[in-house]
Amino acid sequence: MEGVLSSRGERTSWKTVWNNHRLGINRGHKMSRGTQYAVIAMGTMWCYVWAVGQAVTARAQEGETSYQAQLFPVADIDVPAREAGVIEEIKFEPGETIQKGDLIARLDSDLADAELEVALLGHQIAIIKASSDVDQRLAQKTIEVNDSQLRMSHYANELFTNTVSRTELEKLQLELEKSRLSLEQAQRDHDEAELTAQLKEREANLAQVRVARRRITAPFTGIVVKRHHENAEWVNPGDPVVRLIRLDVVRAEIYVNAAFARSLTPQQQVVFRPSDARNEPIELTGKIVFIDPEVQPVRNLVRVWAELDNRELRVKPGEVGTLHFDAIPESR
Repeated sequence: MEGVLSSRGERTSWKTVWNNHRLGINRGHKMSRGTQYAVIAMGTMWCYVWAVGQAVTARAQEGETSYQAQLFPVADIDVPAREAGVIEEIKFEPGETIQKGDLIARLDSDLADAELEVALLGHQIAIIKASSDVDQRLAQKTIEVNDSQLRMSHYANELFTNTVSRTELEKLQLELEKSRLSLEQAQRDHDEAELTAQLKEREANLAQVRVARRRITAPFTGIVVKRHHENAEWVNPGDPVVRLIRLDVVRAEIYVNAAFARSLTPQQQVVFRPSDARNEPIELTGKIVFIDPEVQPVRNLVRVWAELDNRELRVKPGEVGTLHFDAIPESR
């Protein structure tokens, strides 16, 4: 709080106002009208804070197990676009219910679709190359032929000396070594083709992700409450497209005395009754999901959250009512 304006138009802090008030009383000085109003307002504020704290404390001391609570949505988000582009179509209007995974909007995807087709064709070509072992089989046959020729030449020289010259034998030996190296190279080429096929598969997957990112889907089941854009408008990554609220589960938020909070446990059952349920009694069951580890020092209160089952959409965020706890165990 910044303070108040004095009779001279100067801003004065609350601490200075209070000190001046004390000095004025002690010295018998008369306070200005503005100072009097400031002191009265500050006193009223502190009395209110004290009264709230005393009321909650009294309820806890009397064994009260119900508190006034307000309902909030467990999820209230602006669903964003993940890519830049023109909105081709928004599927839902405000007030319509949408299921998790449903298509909310679609961006233009001509370029992304074409890139996906190219990537898929490249992957198919890579698979064909990786699945072929023709070069390996050819190299293996060449080795067998060259080896046979070399052995026959040596056998001919054993029968008749110098039938095959030394130069011819060396050429045959060289051809055999070349065929063996060809087989090794064919095996390496096959391994490389397999890796290339894997690379092309990753590229195709990446292209599919790019296409999918141009489709905006619902992250949870909820109700569309606002459209931030219309068809044919341009959006950038991160721009909100629709506002979506989850209503099948609602959160009740309350503040309880610190002593009472120590008796609560996570997953403890609760019952919520709306304040304006006149025609028929409405009860929502749920459980405690969060107990604030910190205590507010001024009022000695602890914040508690409970999630309630609202699949029939019987209540709406913003409503107030009473949150009832089941049997509270003795303080530990």
